[in-house]
Amino acid sequence: RDICGRKTYLAAEKPIRAGEVWVIRGRSQKNDAASLIEAIDKALEEKAPDWSERNQYCYIMDPSLEEGEEDIFGDPVILITNKDMTPMAPSTLTIGSSLTALSGSFVFCLGTYGSNKLITDRLQEASNMANYDLSWFNELLIPLIGAFFAIQASHELGHLFIAWRDKMKVTPPTILPSLGLPYVGTLTRMKTAPKDYSTLFDFGFAGPVTGMGVAFAFLVWGLQLTVTMDQEAAQYLPSVPVGFLKLSSLGGTVVDQILGGGAGIMLQEDPTTMISLHPFAIAGFTAMIINALDLIPIGSTDGARLSQAVLGRVGQTVVGGFAYIILLGALVFLDQRDVFLSYCLVNSIVQRELEVPCKNEVDKAEVGRAAAAIAAYFVAALVLVPL
Repeated sequence: RDICGRKTYLAAEKPIRAGEVWVIRGRSQKNDAASLIEAIDKALEEKAPDWSERNQYCYIMDPSLEEGEEDIFGDPVILITNKDMTPMAPSTLTIGSSLTALSGSFVFCLGTYGSNKLITDRLQEASNMANYDLSWFNELLIPLIGAFFAIQASHELGHLFIAWRDKMKVTPPTILPSLGLPYVGTLTRMKTAPKDYSTLFDFGFAGPVTGMGVAFAFLVWGLQLTVTMDQEAAQYLPSVPVGFLKLSSLGGTVVDQILGGGAGIMLQEDPTTMISLHPFAIAGFTAMIINALDLIPIGSTDGARLSQAVLGRVGQTVVGGFAYIILLGALVFLDQRDVFLSYCLVNSIVQRELEVPCKNEVDKAEVGRAAAAIAAYFVAALVLVPL
């Protein structure tokens, strides 16, 4: 009552409780949403400084449809919620997901050395002699595991930078398991409402774009190291099949350009033919796919955050529906179904709902961010469309 009034938001009726939230309908006394948010924040700081420690508010389009209205959303309303907006998930589920994904990642890294006869013979010999000093093999695994960690860390640091800049609280990342890939991505939820759609966009954009850029750098760096490596060291390289490299048009083309001279001869080999690559190249190629998957606009993925920031909740619902249709087509027509199947299964469970409300959901992200979203989607499509 002390906050809403003639200088901020004039309530038209008493607050209405809807589940765990309160809805206040009325009329803004400011010319735009940003000015209203600024005025309410100032009033809260002056008159109720402790209120924000337990609660938060959002200025959103009224989601309730009145009889006779044509628009799916009415006038903006104020939504009051608890401070922590994170969807509840059992800690055993998040820990179990991360442990499963880490185990899958370790198995993936081991598998890249499975077709190297020199390494498998040395491991077999060590087993026969009960020699458990495998430090030489650990030295081969560390660059691959370390590259995956560095790339994913860059993704999370992109999120954390925006969260720090805009004073948002986020959850620790949960690693999501996958079939065909080490993992399918990470889930970092927002505990407090983003300031506006621009903040939501920046948070969703910074993670996968940073991760994809670092992954691409590792790919090119690793390919250069593969080309310049001496023959003795090259005998211990990990390898992946040609069929795996064909998962990505962009990644496969870069590999063929640097290793095969761009003639396409390498990628015309039998899909089961193994290609030896430096660990950095394998990690970079794989992480490009993982970060590109995160840009698919379904549920509350980073790609969905971009779409929601530009088009709003209704627009993202439509875009997400089209994305699911495309994914269904990929499951039907593509040979490599494991990646998209696990992606759909995991995200339909943990990220099926839209992102938490922003403090200001009336003002959409500006044109510049919309153009950046289109560019990010285009690059993700180049990565995900197979050769």
